[in-house]
Amino acid sequence: MKILKKSYLGFILILSHAVLLVVLLNFFACLWIEKHQDEQDFSQIYRIFNYKALNSELASCQLDSSELVLMFENFVELKKSETPEFLYHPATEYQLNQFSIPGVTIIEHESGFNIRTNGLDSDKTSNKQLIFCFGGSTTYGSFAKDEQTWPAFLEAGLDSIDVVNFGVPGFVPTQETAQFIHLMKLGYRPDLVIFMDGVNIGPPYDASDFTRIIAQKFNENKDADLLGSLAIVQLLKGNYKEEIDFFQTENVDFIPLETTSEYNDMIRNRFVENAKIRKQIAALYGVKILQFIQPNGNLNYPVSFCNDFGKEYFQKEGTQNVSKNLGLIFDQVNLAEVGYVDLTNLFQVYNKPALIDLIHYTPEFNQFIANEVKSHLRFDEIKTDTLEYQNATGIVFALLD
Repeated sequence: MKILKKSYLGFILILSHAVLLVVLLNFFACLWIEKHQDEQDFSQIYRIFNYKALNSELASCQLDSSELVLMFENFVELKKSETPEFLYHPATEYQLNQFSIPGVTIIEHESGFNIRTNGLDSDKTSNKQLIFCFGGSTTYGSFAKDEQTWPAFLEAGLDSIDVVNFGVPGFVPTQETAQFIHLMKLGYRPDLVIFMDGVNIGPPYDASDFTRIIAQKFNENKDADLLGSLAIVQLLKGNYKEEIDFFQTENVDFIPLETTSEYNDMIRNRFVENAKIRKQIAALYGVKILQFIQPNGNLNYPVSFCNDFGKEYFQKEGTQNVSKNLGLIFDQVNLAEVGYVDLTNLFQVYNKPALIDLIHYTPEFNQFIANEVKSHLRFDEIKTDTLEYQNATGIVFALLD
């Protein structure tokens, strides 16, 4: 009995010392993380910014390097505050969260989706025409200010028209289609719907099961992992750095270097079939749509306009199999004649630096895109009965033949 009691006391002593050691290690790990979290090196991230591309003689398009860095640093602070950039949404898998930092404001739209503002003083009269814009981060306007996205420039260049920017970083054609259908079912009838596709290719999976997987990830209880929440474990694994990771969306922007014809066909069908579905939905609900295949840096961006990081990247990957596969895919999409307007050659037409990083457009190129989109709108003056058409302004949108 004495031996058993002695063994028990010895075990308790060892256990208590072990717990005390873990507590002390966790305490010092917390102190270390708190001290060094603000000292992380962002030089690798800053390398992607092509500051020379920001030069613009247009006041509305000016975004200097200090503004770009400040915008990024404010976004990092937002991440560190544990404010999520995205929220779960059953129709589109995820959507933007509401937040505001200098230059970027995300607000709630009456539809329940959160949207980016256009940074413009809008006249909220009831008789204005309405345009909905769908797309990924290039439509959302990553690295540009609210008034410097292409939907904002489109609104600024049109009279008596409201443009709603539904762009979400990472969105692929299927998500845009789902959002479009959801808004139609809610009763919205915009005068024109614009889709801007061609940068976010998307992951191999593109099915309803993805919604369930995403929902689990958004709704999982991070505090349930007690061991993983310990500071000492985070320090050893480097997990504490994840909260300031700038790139969080899981959708894949670039197709793999080594692809098969089956994979190319799948991606081609993703663009083609979504275009067909949108046209059918638009006809069903009586709205007009305009669909674009947008400029993609991985397809044909001139290397001469890149900084050193961009030149290294595009020479290593972009000018090899990625460009070849994207070219084949979009050629096949165009041959399908499903209604896309091909803008993939706009980098050559613009003929000067157009990308802030490897993908996202400069403010001046956003304005160039907006003018190109506007050129594909046709305005026909018509006479309307204001009693019958409460939203009539004497202007109707129609697609160019």
